[in-house]
Amino acid sequence: MLEIEKTEVKGYEVEESEVEDTVQFDNSKTWTKTTTLFLIDKMNEFDKEFSTGMKKNVWIKVAKECSANFKKNISWQNCEMKFKSLKRTYKTIISNNNTSGQRRRNWEYFEPMNKLLFNKPEITPVATCSSISRLHINIPETSHRKKRKLNSIEQRHKEKLSRIDRFNDLFEKMTEKM
Repeated sequence: MLEIEKTEVKGYEVEESEVEDTVQFDNSKTWTKTTTLFLIDKMNEFDKEFSTGMKKNVWIKVAKECSANFKKNISWQNCEMKFKSLKRTYKTIISNNNTSGQRRRNWEYFEPMNKLLFNKPEITPVATCSSISRLHINIPETSHRKKRKLNSIEQRHKEKLSRIDRFNDLFEKMTEKM
């Protein structure tokens, strides 16, 4: 059964909204740390649907799950605006941390947002081009590529140590002859 709640605001009777008798919604602060992390998790879950389906319908699904889980009346527009705000903050922090001379910024949602957005082309472009550096293709680092990179660093280090040892031997022989 639905009933219309009426409240009095500055002496006027105002209809607030339709509320189901069985579900009581909490009107406290909507975006706490828990609800924000839940939203990020849902974005991760619905990631493929955002690229294939109509975004509004996906936002409605996300909002329904958030509302049901936290017993708060959260609209799809509210979820969309919160995520856009999180994304904007993430981009700002990435930009700041990539700028030389800037103090590194930390953020409590950085890791979950990084897992979600790092490989997105709007965050890490597939390729960049400029008149100075020409075309640069960004290849995501895989564990195999990282191992190969570490092996080449270790190899160069061994070669350098070998050259230093040879120099020390030659220097020792030269000082003996003097």
